[in-house]
Amino acid sequence: MSKMAGSGVHLLTSVVWLLLYFTVSANAGDAEEGPDWWDLGQRIKNKILKNYDKTAMPHRDHNGTTTVYYSLSPIGIWMNDDTQIMTMNTFVYMFWKDERLSWEPEDFGGMKYVFFSPDQIWRPDITLYNNAKVKETHHYGNQPVMAFRNGYLYWVPSAELNVECPQDLTYWPYDRQVCILFLGSWSRHGWQLNPESWNGRNKTAVNLKWYMKTSHHWRVEAATIERVVMKYDCCPEPYVTLDVEITLARDSPSFVFIVILPGLGIALLTLVHFVLPFDSKQKLLMGSLASVLCSVYVIYLGNMVTHQSGSSPIIIKFFGQTLIMAFLSVILACVVCRISSGLKMSTTPPPPKLTLLLTGPLARVLLLTDMASKVGTNFGLEGNNEHVMDVASKKPRYEAEWQLLAASLDRVICYAFVLILVISALVYVLPLA
Repeated sequence: MSKMAGSGVHLLTSVVWLLLYFTVSANAGDAEEGPDWWDLGQRIKNKILKNYDKTAMPHRDHNGTTTVYYSLSPIGIWMNDDTQIMTMNTFVYMFWKDERLSWEPEDFGGMKYVFFSPDQIWRPDITLYNNAKVKETHHYGNQPVMAFRNGYLYWVPSAELNVECPQDLTYWPYDRQVCILFLGSWSRHGWQLNPESWNGRNKTAVNLKWYMKTSHHWRVEAATIERVVMKYDCCPEPYVTLDVEITLARDSPSFVFIVILPGLGIALLTLVHFVLPFDSKQKLLMGSLASVLCSVYVIYLGNMVTHQSGSSPIIIKFFGQTLIMAFLSVILACVVCRISSGLKMSTTPPPPKLTLLLTGPLARVLLLTDMASKVGTNFGLEGNNEHVMDVASKKPRYEAEWQLLAASLDRVICYAFVLILVISALVYVLPLA
């Protein structure tokens, strides 16, 4: 339906331009044979503006209604993430009838149209109600108004419209924002001034023919204009607004290289340090490096995203959680190193039930069957099936048991980290795709 409506707008615009072309051609031909073309235009304006009141409505009686056909054709759209204000540069199309500005072409050398300055005639006071810059109420440019002999007027001014557009940054940097502009007469109700969409339908597509798709940070996915009639208990007359709804998608391919790939690299770096031996000192260095990089990256993302939004991007939640896990992995790596290095010379064994658990089926799950088989044999020292005796205390040392406990703890942490990382990716990253 939106495509058909957009085609209807393009067809109507093309017909108007064709009519203007043939009218200009006809007038140009008449001007070559008859009186001066510019002099005729000035004579028409002098005549019809003589007793013209530009503050009065176009209809002659008090019960008449002036219908204004209205449409937009955006040129460019900018979004300020800090202030959450959308700025739209656009062409505005307005078409209405003012019978006071009509004349007979036969009386003026066949002249069928003239141009008026906007401040010379009455214009519709269609205003942006939710204007973000309340002191700037004059939205439209000073382009001339084209008046036809039968009183119809066609005005295509440029305009800058600023509207507050609260952002939902949940799916940043691939978020979509919906901004709504409420347009209507500032001083007239619907029985006096009746705004209509360009093709007369209650809801139609906005013409995006002139939008510069390749030069802006945002891509327009959809744009519609809808006529809404409201009535209030206090008053019998209707109040008409034109609601323009614009759906924007953030469009920046560079985000893949400056946001997604570095973040995934840091997350994988945090995971890779589990590949190192559990009693390696380089393991602590690698985990600390991953923690620092993840901290810097979270700060970097925080500076890129506005803090005015009521929602937090899921990608920041993901890397914030990754940062916490990186810190925990460093702390637990210290515990593993303490168990592996400090307690392996201990003459106190681990809890027997824990040792039994680690040497049972859990050893196969943790891929530690070789180490579990060496418990009680001092890592398979040939000719000695007993524990190594401590020289000072003459008691056996339980080095193999503590090494197995440290390796099992490291392996459990690795499994938990991978599981949490995969679940987080499914919960946080997958919706971005």
